[in-house]
Amino acid sequence: MLFNDKTREDRYRSDDVRVGRKKIKISPVFVLFLVLAMMLCSSLVCLRMYGLVLESELDELTAKVSDLETQVTSIHKKCLAMESPSTVYGYASTKLGMTEESYAGIIRVQFSGKAASSMSDPKRWSGSLPDKHYR
Repeated sequence: MLFNDKTREDRYRSDDVRVGRKKIKISPVFVLFLVLAMMLCSSLVCLRMYGLVLESELDELTAKVSDLETQVTSIHKKCLAMESPSTVYGYASTKLGMTEESYAGIIRVQFSGKAASSMSDPKRWSGSLPDKHYR
């Protein structure tokens, strides 16, 4: 026997775990590639989850902005209603006691280079203020 031929009994020894299989060598480059691929996939999953969180926050903020725009529109309408002449007249007559005799009339203001207090003829004033001279 020149060749060391294994018998059938030698091939199936109980201490050998890999009976009948070839030993597979895994390259370290392949292992590194697998590790990098797993890290890439897990980072993509994390980024997707973070994107979903940001999207839900954006939806909440959009709903808040819509509600605030509705409130601003409502307040603007109320402000315009309060500025109307009929509302001002009604409030002044009911709450403040304004009567028709208390209208001031037309007040004419003369524009000149002189100050109002230094005018020589105070009788030219035809407003509804009392006749007292205020300086």
